[in-house]
Amino acid sequence: MKLQFKHQKFQADAAKAVCDVFAGQPYLTPSYMMDKGNTLTFLDQGYYTGFGNAKFISELNDAKILENIKKNSARQPN
Repeated sequence: MKLQFKHQKFQADAAKAVCDVFAGQPYLTPSYMMDKGNTLTFLDQGYYTGFGNAKFISELNDAKILENIKKNSARQPN
């Protein structure tokens, strides 16, 4: 069985709306160490990758996020 996905504009619009809430947050690729714990088997070692979230910049505070939400809401059709 092969899965086939259609591009759904409403899904793309929804994803963009969520991203627009955090407009102003720079995209960063941080490097960090990860504690793998003792749950990995020998075969998992080398294939284990993790991703972290960048810390919010101070300019992106609650007031700015609310402003972004209001801007985005104003653009949406009723």
